[in-house]
Amino acid sequence: MSARLAPESLLAGVDIGGTSIAVRIAGPDLADHGRHAVPTIVGEPEAAGAQVVAAIDAACAALGIERARVVAIGIGVPGHVDPVAGTVRMAVNLGWGQVALREQVQALLPLPVGMDNDVRGAAEGVRARRLLGDLTDFLYVAIGTGIAAGLVVDDRVLRGAHLFAGEIGHLVVEPGGPRCNCGQEGCLEAIAGGPAVAAIARSAVATGMPSRLDPGGAFTAAEVYAASATGDPAARAAVTRAARALARAFATVDAVLDFPAIAIGGGVAAAGPAFFGPLEEALDEIRATSPFAATILPADLIRPLPAGDDAGTWGAVLLARAAAAESV
Repeated sequence: MSARLAPESLLAGVDIGGTSIAVRIAGPDLADHGRHAVPTIVGEPEAAGAQVVAAIDAACAALGIERARVVAIGIGVPGHVDPVAGTVRMAVNLGWGQVALREQVQALLPLPVGMDNDVRGAAEGVRARRLLGDLTDFLYVAIGTGIAAGLVVDDRVLRGAHLFAGEIGHLVVEPGGPRCNCGQEGCLEAIAGGPAVAAIARSAVATGMPSRLDPGGAFTAAEVYAASATGDPAARAAVTRAARALARAFATVDAVLDFPAIAIGGGVAAAGPAFFGPLEEALDEIRATSPFAATILPADLIRPLPAGDDAGTWGAVLLARAAAAESV
């Protein structure tokens, strides 16, 4: 694909999250020209395309790149994405009902635009860049504001009959638990997503559980994980609950699909050992229940992505490259 594009041309990979919009600029050969992020404005679907274009403009300005060199755009966005129609719907963490995102973007910046669900796009980035070596079957899970997965089977990303494959954030792991943005109660995302971890910790502090977290502060999941690593009781309770919910979800998925590896990325996982340590403890609790559980959850199942890797923007760059090639 890249041979058809002029060497000086650039691709913009846009990863839209509930907290920020990250843009990576790369060459057709995937040479990295840098990454820049801006805050997401939630709840303005009519301005979604303008947000994408503004984020690209901001990235080009920050990286010292002429926007005229950008020849194609790739967009990864949470929610139900129709890559052919270029539409997004049910992006609950963005406050979008239905958005003709490709049309909005191209009205402002008439370039080829490739789109996919953000995590499926990221899974394609992990697969194409061989971050898990020669594995052709794996689950990629992004844990941030929301939680979703990309299923890679026989070296291709599955989308499902209704383009919903991988929405593990909406597996109900605690019936009657916290209400999720999707409308259900007890979803994985409502317990282990970034805002959920912070909210659960705030609730624990408010009810008098000992903690060094500021009772009146709007602390983040990153601060909760950092406090948990020091033994803070309220933070530890929230992190343990999240880890057990994740472990239950992973055990359920692997009992059905038997993946040899689960790669984990996203902003929450950036907490590193403070995140992965409690998760492995929770998985060990399940492994101890039966030989079957121990078999489907091998010791090397969980694979953190390389430190600093951003699968979401790289997946979006690949979407941009495919869109550029199709337009030539």
